[in-house]
Amino acid sequence: MIWSIANEPDSVAPTAREYLEPLVEATRRLDPTLPVTFANFVTATPERDVISNPFDVRLLNRYYGWYTHTGDLVAAERVLEAELRAWAQRGNPIVMGEYCADHAITLW
Repeated sequence: MIWSIANEPDSVAPTAREYLEPLVEATRRLDPTLPVTFANFVTATPERDVISNPFDVRLLNRYYGWYTHTGDLVAAERVLEAELRAWAQRGNPIVMGEYCADHAITLW
């Protein structure tokens, strides 16, 4: 279906493209029939990510409403939608790789 060649690498680091782009090229050489992706970490937003362009699909792991905006599903939805719209402007299909939210708030 699709090759995912990395899980949540530091794709905001200046050296990320230098490291990952040859892996994308090698994957395409070995199997030109399938698209190539990687699981993008939550802090690698469209404004900060430096590696997503060579990939065919944007695979996002997001936990708004759980790790951030905990218990505030309205805010979580707003932030997620804004991020998805920003990714959509950059082209390429988007797939949610991991997602979760929680409406419960822990009281100590």
